[in-house]
Amino acid sequence: TARVKRPRNAFILFRQFQTKSIMRDFEHEGVRSRRNRHPINQKVSQVAAAMWRAASPKTKARYQAMAEEEKARHARENPGYKYKPRGK
Repeated sequence: TARVKRPRNAFILFRQFQTKSIMRDFEHEGVRSRRNRHPINQKVSQVAAAMWRAASPKTKARYQAMAEEEKARHARENPGYKYKPRGK
């Protein structure tokens, strides 16, 4: 059976929606990493985190609502799901 992923939280949804615009900003600034995307992804997460901290309560509430919808859908589609972290 396929592994069931956890539902995304509000910040993860926010980051996904902001990634394209952040990447565009990086391209305008000349920030690139063709071989290794990790440094770019790390920077995107840092910028998104700062944006999230500065976001209005109304904006955060919108993403919280989307996260709650996804959580409810996840519960309907995966009854009995229990998060089990993988060991290292």
